[in-house]
Amino acid sequence: MSREAVGLLLKNNELKPHQSTYWCIPPRENAEFAVCMKDILYTYALPYDPRTPVICMDEKPYRLLGRAGAPLTARPGDIEKLDSEYTRYGTCSIFVFTEALAGFRHASVREQRTKRDWAQEIEYLLTELYPGTGKVILVMDTEHQYKVFPISDISSR
Repeated sequence: MSREAVGLLLKNNELKPHQSTYWCIPPRENAEFAVCMKDILYTYALPYDPRTPVICMDEKPYRLLGRAGAPLTARPGDIEKLDSEYTRYGTCSIFVFTEALAGFRHASVREQRTKRDWAQEIEYLLTELYPGTGKVILVMDTEHQYKVFPISDISSR
């Protein structure tokens, strides 16, 4: 099949194999997942209340990479060329807090992602970013199970 025929076939059927998007596909017939998703969507639909902020927290390991060689600079009629070779400089963990309705985000970087690091980030959220807030609604994935301390326990340390 010629390249033109493939292009025409894709165009006629409105297929775009070069494009993709991420989507959360629940496991089949998983009522627990559906209930949790409904709770999260309900939480995000709450009206803005600065006394009870809805904050999303996420954490992610990240590879630290650098360029192994210098790029070839662009010339008229041509683009800059980058080598795919890289140097590894280790890893780190990124913690992000977002309060979408207030237009707020905070990111921090740590060498690792331990239970202690997680607890310190939560403590920073409650004592430094939102001091005096009686209640914070924290939305996060359940990849890890941690004990969550009441605000009074954290601020008394």
